[in-house]
Formats: sequence, C-alpha cells, structure tokens
Amino acid sequence: FFALSVFKFTRSDIIAALFCASQKTLAFGLPLINTIFEGNPNMAIYSAPVMLMHPLQLMIGSALVPRLEKYSKGELTQQEETVIPTETAQPKAEPSATESTLVISCNKLWIGQVIGSQGSTLKDLQSSTGANISVGDSEKDPMSITITGSPTAVKAASSKIEVIIQNAENPDYEGTEGKKWREEADQCAKKAEECAKEKDELFDKGDKSAGHAKLDEVKEWQ
Repeated sequence: FFALSVFKFTRSDIIAALFCASQKTLAFGLPLINTIFEGNPNMAIYSAPVMLMHPLQLMIGSALVPRLEKYSKGELTQQEETVIPTETAQPKAEPSATESTLVISCNKLWIGQVIGSQGSTLKDLQSSTGANISVGDSEKDPMSITITGSPTAVKAASSKIEVIIQNAENPDYEGTEGKKWREEADQCAKKAEECAKEKDELFDKGDKSAGHAKLDEVKEWQ
C-alpha cells in the first residue's frame, strides 16, 4: 500500500492493487506447495497456513472497506476541484452542429463509375475529401448517394461525384478521360481472364468451394 503511494499511483489503483494482490496467495501458494512437496504425507499441514491466510485476508479487507471508501472519495473531491472547472470553462461543440448531409441521385447505369473497381473510386473520394459516402439500395433507379461530414468535405465530395456522373453520361472517348477508361477496362478484362483461368484450374482439381469463390471474383472484375 505504502510502496504504491511512493510511486505516485492514483488512489483507485492503490486500492485495486491492495485487494487484487492479496487474492493471489491461495492461487499461487497451493500449486507451489504441491510442486515442492508432492507426495509428502505432511502436505495438509504445509497447506494449512495458506488456506487460513486467505479467509483472514478477506476479513481484513472487508474491515478496511469503509476506510478505503473515504480514502477514494478524497481523491474524487480533488479531481472535481482541478478537472471539472477546466472542462466546463471550455465546452466542446456537439459534432452534429458542424455536420451536414447531402443526397445525390445517380442513374443506376453510372453508379459503377462512382464506386469503382472493388470500391476503389469510392475509397479515394472519401480519403481525399474526408466525407463519409454511402450508396443506397441497388434495386432502386435512380440510386441515392448520401454524403455526410463537414460542409467543406461534403461540398468537395459532391463536386467530384457530379463530375464523375457527367463524364459517365457524356463520355469523351477520344480525350484524356476516355483513354483512362479504356486502360481501366483493359486492366479489368485482363484480371477477369486471369481469374477465369484460376477458376477452371480449381474446378479441375475438384475444389468446388474455391472455384465458386473465384467465379464470383471473375464477375466482379467483369
């Protein structure tokens, strides 16, 4: 108890250590005695002090509870005097006060451009703008894209998404954007072909579970 006080532990930690450490006497003592004196006919005599010490510790601990409760409350009073005024002097604003939400409608045909291959475009949009973007029910057309975050993040994300949708509706096949799409399409087709070969090999080996999983991957790349 006094050693922990010297090392400047909090009062709550000191009380916890005082009670928890004493409970290890029986847990450590009996296995240790059993290991050292295994097979000794006086095993019961050697174990008696440890077994008597445990309930004695419980009784002493119970008697100390009122005293330790006052000791702990003394610490809480000190915390109230030093911490609470500082926190109340500088209250934190509610997160919802600075958060805004915007919903954009997107034709189901173009939603794939917003999401990207395996969600890559959506992840890039979120990381670059700091907004949280979620796509609505895939059964509906048009689909909804919900953007939440700070007003600046929402504005940046919505602007980028609108550009993606406009490019999808009016593609510039000969320009820079068209070239980018053709390259992405070639990469996806190549990846789908590789996965298809792996799928066939798995089915040939009789691994149907892995084969079906690879088939799903082929569909994703397609």
